[in-house]
Amino acid sequence: MVLDTCFIEDYINVYKHFMKKIILLALWFGWSSTIQAQQNYEKAYKKARTLTNTHQDSAMVWATKCLTLAKTNAQKYKAHYLRGFNAKKLCLHGAALYDYRQARRFAPDSVSYFRVTNNLADTYLQTGDYKTAIRLNQQCIKFQKQAKEWVRLSYAYNLKGDILRKGEDINALKIMLRVIKLRKKYAPKQLGYAYERMANALATFSRYDSAIAYQRLAIKHHPIKSPENTASLHIQLAKYLIMSDKAVQAYRHLEAAKPLKKPPMMQLFWKHTYGLYLAKIGKMTVARQIFDECNDLLQGLIDNAPDWVTKRTVSEYAKELYQNILALKRLRPTEHQLYETRLRAVKASYHQANSELKLKDTLYRQKIAQKTNTNITANQQSVGYVWWLVSLIGVIGGMYLFWQQKRLRVAGATMAIANAPEAATSVNVVGEVGLKNSGNDVTSDAKSFAPEQLEEIRQLLAENNLIKLIEQKTGLRLPLETKEMIRLYYQGLSMQKIAQKMDSTFGSVRYRFRNIAEKTGHVSFKDFINDYRSQQKEMIRNSEQEK
Repeated sequence: MVLDTCFIEDYINVYKHFMKKIILLALWFGWSSTIQAQQNYEKAYKKARTLTNTHQDSAMVWATKCLTLAKTNAQKYKAHYLRGFNAKKLCLHGAALYDYRQARRFAPDSVSYFRVTNNLADTYLQTGDYKTAIRLNQQCIKFQKQAKEWVRLSYAYNLKGDILRKGEDINALKIMLRVIKLRKKYAPKQLGYAYERMANALATFSRYDSAIAYQRLAIKHHPIKSPENTASLHIQLAKYLIMSDKAVQAYRHLEAAKPLKKPPMMQLFWKHTYGLYLAKIGKMTVARQIFDECNDLLQGLIDNAPDWVTKRTVSEYAKELYQNILALKRLRPTEHQLYETRLRAVKASYHQANSELKLKDTLYRQKIAQKTNTNITANQQSVGYVWWLVSLIGVIGGMYLFWQQKRLRVAGATMAIANAPEAATSVNVVGEVGLKNSGNDVTSDAKSFAPEQLEEIRQLLAENNLIKLIEQKTGLRLPLETKEMIRLYYQGLSMQKIAQKMDSTFGSVRYRFRNIAEKTGHVSFKDFINDYRSQQKEMIRNSEQEK
């Protein structure tokens, strides 16, 4: 075999061209990955925004996904801001504070920075930290003045008025007058909101005559004319009239709100205000019946609350209602004692909801932090693996080229010295690559599972059925953390180990299990699990006998 040097040169050139394609392919992959990540981010962010007004839990999940896809500071800002906004709506104030602080870190400009700062101040207001709230809010007011952003300044003043009102500072009224002045000049369509807030602030300080005047203006200028909002404004005005001993005038507004479509809470608000009206005009017997109906509605709303946020909101509203009734002068001593008892009960319900929300807040922050870190690490590793693979291919290709060149040089030198037409041994320049077609290597799916797989499936089905059975017997919709605790206990973990694994406390785990045991009619949760295991074994035994 004669060694063809032209073929050798052609081979080397082809290989160099091949390596150039590998490098170009790597560059293209990096560029396309960036474009794909941008598109995925926009889709995830749009989904999170869509769910914000209806399913805040799902919106937070999608916002977390946005954070794993975010490449720029602006994208991280938007994702943290949106997740913090949904966390605040769910009363997960710790999670909201964390995300708002992170959003401030990645704010792309001063406007965005102070926008999230005002939301951060509002969250501190919800937690009762008025000092921090007013400090952050004052920073926003200073910036909006310097930037001459008058509409945003009115929002900042609005929040300051709320903070001062919550702290029972009479200066809240002066601040609200500034809000009205700014809205009149720069945002007249939003003036109705300012009038409503002003009326609320005046009522807080028992200035009902002025509150009535501003509430009338709110009804006239409010931009939202929906039946629900109109009913709310009229009922609130009726309440102010009743509190200022103008109950006769209140009746007209109660009648105006009566036929309008109202959700259950608004219907309760109307009925309670109507009861106050009857009590003020001396019809105490009928008022007592109305208050009893209100109490039944309240208990129904508290008992059937779909989540702890709703239960907390209803309990807080119930406190105000019972306090209004206790303020009536014609209340009998026995009735006074009854409503004091009811007030204590709703306060306990409110504190229970707050405790559960704090627990959920802690678990939520831990899960989100863990998931975010895991996803970011996975994305970084996947990109790293791809570049590592490209580099490995390049190194192997370079070594192969060097070996082939060396081999061909040795073969060429040998033939030149021998000057023979044939060599004793042939040199295989290209080599041989055997590509075997696997044909039917991929077989059809297995007809049966392995024993360990069957046992795992049975375990999972048993856990799911156990959770469904508990929800049926108790009539409750179990939170995710409670479901996970039940699974771990069914798998054999002790309460102490479950508490450690879930970052909870032994008392919290025991309280949940004891509550389930009581509602299912068992002495302990362990007895309930043992009964359930016995039922499962009986079902498996019957099934095997039928086979």
